[in-house]
Amino acid sequence: MSLHTIELDFPEAIIEYPLAESDGAQLFWKLVYDLIPLCDILTEKGVAIAATFDKQVSCRAGCGVCCQQMVPLSPPEAALIADVVSRLPEKRRMEVLNTFSDAVSRLSEAGLLEPLLALYREGADAETVRELNRRYFALSIYCPFLVDGSCSIYPWRPSRCREYSVLSPSDLCSNPFNPGIRQLPLTVKMCESFSIEWSTLMNRPPEIIPLVYALEWVETNLSTVSLEIPEKDVEKVKRRILERVCARANEIARERMKTP
Repeated sequence: MSLHTIELDFPEAIIEYPLAESDGAQLFWKLVYDLIPLCDILTEKGVAIAATFDKQVSCRAGCGVCCQQMVPLSPPEAALIADVVSRLPEKRRMEVLNTFSDAVSRLSEAGLLEPLLALYREGADAETVRELNRRYFALSIYCPFLVDGSCSIYPWRPSRCREYSVLSPSDLCSNPFNPGIRQLPLTVKMCESFSIEWSTLMNRPPEIIPLVYALEWVETNLSTVSLEIPEKDVEKVKRRILERVCARANEIARERMKTP
């Protein structure tokens, strides 16, 4: 299998990202496995930049407060999560399935599920997003994959989890809405780009799915799981996603420069 690369000029660094040539048609959601490591590369670059200003990431295994927040997934990431769950040992899989089911029930009872699903479709403003996230956090719905304060699927965690790091003292994180919290200011937003590409291929509006709703969403959207990219188009689709991620990152950087 030959290897191509794509040059991506991010605000954090210029990245030469590898693109393995496909040896056949590929399921769209499996492209996530190939592309999501970009988040880790850019996080490493961001951490190195922060270190030049004597800033260190305070996130440590065993904290897990961020895993009590709403984690947004693109449709292909929801399919990835469903795949991860399907491959768990039976006893652990049943535990995780029950945790997912309980979380969805609690969201529904709190009247939060539908507003969260509508967020991206309706283009909610920042204050509405923040308020819904506050309500979600108040329910203490932990990620179904959290075990003893650490992620049990760390190598397969979603893009948003990879993009989230904190530079401020960890004791502030008990309240993630504390104005004293300082996040590592990455510009990468891969979830959004995955969703837009899925929207283009499926001819449907973009969607963002709360992680705890991923399994139910996949069950009612099996066409996402079966969506196949012809061999001749696989690299083109990968490039399009990565170029969109890069363009959006630079747009975010320009917006930040305008903010006092």
